[in-house]
Amino acid sequence: SPESPFLRFSTQGQQLTSSVDFPNGDESLVKINCQEAKECSYRLSFLQQAGKALPYAERTSIRMNAHGSLALQHILVEGDTRQSYVDFYILADAEEVDSDHEAAGTAGRAGEDDLDELF
Repeated sequence: SPESPFLRFSTQGQQLTSSVDFPNGDESLVKINCQEAKECSYRLSFLQQAGKALPYAERTSIRMNAHGSLALQHILVEGDTRQSYVDFYILADAEEVDSDHEAAGTAGRAGEDDLDELF
């Protein structure tokens, strides 16, 4: 969101809801560039797989396009100069994307074309 909270990660279970907010200027974030608020849902199993490389990453880039397609890029450093990149692409849940398209008056679902807009 362009306003506080600038970045929020939330999870909901049957008996628990938890959120972590990141303010603009937080040391753990290099850059936040957001023109409008966007809320999307993703399968937890996909996020868990993408998060497995997080402890080994020197840096992680998180990007989301207007359709809610999420890209996580982990930068792994070996030695002093050798870098490797591990990329994950996750589409937003279909029901949410369909309702966004209906609200905007467009048809269709998120797909491979949405990933082209991430970078």
